[in-house]
Amino acid sequence: RVSAIVYRAVEFALAVADDSGGAFDPTIGLEMEARGFNREYRTGRIVHTSLEHDDAVSYRDVALDPDQHTITLRRPLVLDLGASSQARTARTGQVSGERPNGTPTRRPIPSWSVFDFE
Repeated sequence: RVSAIVYRAVEFALAVADDSGGAFDPTIGLEMEARGFNREYRTGRIVHTSLEHDDAVSYRDVALDPDQHTITLRRPLVLDLGASSQARTARTGQVSGERPNGTPTRRPIPSWSVFDFE
């Protein structure tokens, strides 16, 4: 069981990932760590997660149970909610870039006003 704010943040991140076709996938934490985004912000200590990189990991490997307020990771992975917080501030706009399979994407993304954290 996780706190309400953690549950809502992950719920939002998964909605953004799904609506963007995986362009904003919160399961990239291990990859971000490997690229140097691995410092504990209060102490500056380097954080190292002892997981093997798995290219097949995606947001679909995260399951939410709204009744129990639980988050189940179906595979070993690290969540990074940074991109979803940026998408939250955008509210509307366009997603452009590449999907995990390499195909280009450029499409409108919906307003996520249903996820109001204030």
